[in-house]
Amino acid sequence: MRRVRQLISLLSLALTLSLTARALAAGSGVGWGDNGGQINVPVGLSGVTSISGGNQHSVALRSGTVIGWGNAFPSTPPADLGTCSALAAGGFHTVALRSNGSLAAWGDNTYGQTTVPAGTSYARIAAGLYHSLALTSAGACTGWGNNGDGQVASQAGQVLAFVAAGEYHSLALYSNGAFRGWGYNSHGQASNPGIPLISVSGGYQHTVGLRSNGAVICWGNNNYGQCNTPAVLFAQVLAGRNHTVGLMTNGSVTCWGDNTNGQSSPPGGSFSRIGVGTFHSLAVRTDGTVAAWGYNGNLQSTTPNGIFWEIAAGWFHTVALRQDGLLQAWGFNGYGQASVPSGVFEQVSAGAYHSLAVRGNGTVAAWGLGTTNFGDGAYGQCIVPAGAFRQVAAGAYHSIGLKTDGTIACWGAGKTGQSGAVHFGQSVGPTTGTFTQISGGLYHSAAVRTDGIVNCWGAGKTGQSGEPHYGQSIVPAGAYTDASAGFYFTAALRSNGTAAVWGSTAGSLGTPPSGTFTLIAAGGYHAVALRPDGTITAWGDNGFGQSEVPSGTFTRISASWKNSYAVMTPFCGADLDGSSTIDMGDVALILLDFGPCSRCAADLDASGTIDMGDVALVLLDFGPC
Repeated sequence: MRRVRQLISLLSLALTLSLTARALAAGSGVGWGDNGGQINVPVGLSGVTSISGGNQHSVALRSGTVIGWGNAFPSTPPADLGTCSALAAGGFHTVALRSNGSLAAWGDNTYGQTTVPAGTSYARIAAGLYHSLALTSAGACTGWGNNGDGQVASQAGQVLAFVAAGEYHSLALYSNGAFRGWGYNSHGQASNPGIPLISVSGGYQHTVGLRSNGAVICWGNNNYGQCNTPAVLFAQVLAGRNHTVGLMTNGSVTCWGDNTNGQSSPPGGSFSRIGVGTFHSLAVRTDGTVAAWGYNGNLQSTTPNGIFWEIAAGWFHTVALRQDGLLQAWGFNGYGQASVPSGVFEQVSAGAYHSLAVRGNGTVAAWGLGTTNFGDGAYGQCIVPAGAFRQVAAGAYHSIGLKTDGTIACWGAGKTGQSGAVHFGQSVGPTTGTFTQISGGLYHSAAVRTDGIVNCWGAGKTGQSGEPHYGQSIVPAGAYTDASAGFYFTAALRSNGTAAVWGSTAGSLGTPPSGTFTLIAAGGYHAVALRPDGTITAWGDNGFGQSEVPSGTFTRISASWKNSYAVMTPFCGADLDGSSTIDMGDVALILLDFGPCSRCAADLDASGTIDMGDVALVLLDFGPC
């Protein structure tokens, strides 16, 4: 009788939870793209012989093997890389010199900076923000990638012994130590100092060189004190964007220049090598372990463990709606946009620096930048008008609400009577008609009417020209089911499930993939779409890996400036009765089999016993599967 009462109690609990379960299944979250974590050195990393830093990633060489951390796209080497003898981290890419003298590169290829030349005669490599350099064993220099300032201009006829790259300028030394520079030279950073050197390194607008006697010279911009070189002797010196890192001959590290992110505050200890990124610094200790300090990104793509209904992507922060209706946020919190309110919510959205969420009673919570209307990014985007809402959408600096009666309200930047750098009418929404879905972009907004027509307003309307007007509000004729506003374009799904894009469609963005889709999300310069089978495709800008989609199946998607997110399909091992829905039938099967079990399907947590742990897994995943 006791067992019967227990089963009845459990069935009652399961029924209560199943009746309150949402129609859309919840799952764990995954994010990719811009993230950071470049100073989060992998636990246990040792035996490192060289190290290099990019904008938001770091790479190290250990016994010929490349190990990376931070932004995954430029820090994850290809599987077929093989052994390497040298590494160079660029802004958002990495270049490697293989042991056989050939080159490899990975990460952002917007400017062709990872399209390496063929050959196996290379001896040195270097990487700038968007360009790469290599020196052959015969001293010939070749460059590829961005050439906007002549930083990869031909050096034909020059026989060089050393090569290095600043952000937009290139540097080299002849065998006698004489200097050669080319590319961006705004502050003389590419000019010849006239002193023989044994190594040289470039930052954004400054260059630093090491003399044979251990003295350091620096030239170029000194606006952060990055050229205020201390009068000590060095074994190695490197330039970050606006700071300089030096390894002294006594094995200690010192830094000077910009210290906004702590990049010029090195730890104590004894070191053998140094590395430098844009805003962070690195050093290899004498025992082969690694120290890192400085800027660490916002970690907005590092999705925490949990079960989520929805994930909303802001510019540098992320807000998620958990299965229990509570909110969770991570990433940049400079304006409080990741400090979530308490309570239970139904839907969530994230803008540049603010967040929105709808409660079950239709009221809206708003937090982050814009609780006032005083300019400098604060345009009242968190001052919510009265009314009951069923959906909210956060644009960059404005907000949109879909009311329960199907009408639209807008607030924040771009209201009637406003003008200036961010005001383009994006908060002057339609005053007639009813709508089913809304979206906010950088300077424009989009909404799908109940008859399938898409309305867009803000920047990019007919008759407007010049930045930021790229036709993103000029809607092609047709019926649509979903629309999403990006930076300068709009992405939508036609009623037949195919994708359409209009506005600024540079590169591959204007050519959506073939096939049908169920959801679409516009990021800054890329788009993500969910296929009927639950897989994801993405296209457009891939500078941060935001279009490198993960494998698996998913139920929801979102996209921001440099990131993409998705909610994974629930664990379908809990669909014990094969109904394609995790429901009371699966709970009943578990309850009937309570007790010890060896390798049984109902033992979902593999504990060797069918028990409450397995019931909990089923209840967490209630819904379609």
